[in-house]
Amino acid sequence: PFFPLSFLVNSWFPGTLDAFFQALFLCALLLFWLCVYHGIRVQGERKFLTFYLPKLIIVGLLWLSAVTLGIWQTVNELQDPTYFYKVDIANFQGMKVFFLIVVALYILYLIFLIVRACSELKNLPYSDSQLKDNPAFSMLNDSDDEVIYGSDYEDMPLQNGRTNKVTTKYQDDSDSD
Repeated sequence: PFFPLSFLVNSWFPGTLDAFFQALFLCALLLFWLCVYHGIRVQGERKFLTFYLPKLIIVGLLWLSAVTLGIWQTVNELQDPTYFYKVDIANFQGMKVFFLIVVALYILYLIFLIVRACSELKNLPYSDSQLKDNPAFSMLNDSDDEVIYGSDYEDMPLQNGRTNKVTTKYQDDSDSD
């Protein structure tokens, strides 16, 4: 939302905020995908040190380098309108190499998590009792009427461990005529 403000105000602040929030949004998406694919395998308690910290370090390094590069380019373009980053490539080289190394680590870690998640999902039984216990997943196979109004089987009394067929409570009055 701060990008149009950079046309109205001749300052480094709107461009810096724009670079900051763009990097924050993209890194939040990257963190989300790491957590999703690792979360498929980890069904229980997710401890901060083992589950979130490695992901936050990788994504945090990506965010830090993306913000640094974005702000650097914004400030240089504001000082010199003819600035082109390829002219200043010698100053960017170290940061660019660092950014590419962290991106490669992220991609390798994501591929590792995807392969591990797929292999564990493949080994799970099709009925996967964990899905039946979770109310969000147990309603996937229910029809809309069963979810809204409840199913007929919920109201049936049990007889010898089996559901008893319940006859309709309202009988047709035409039989008595």
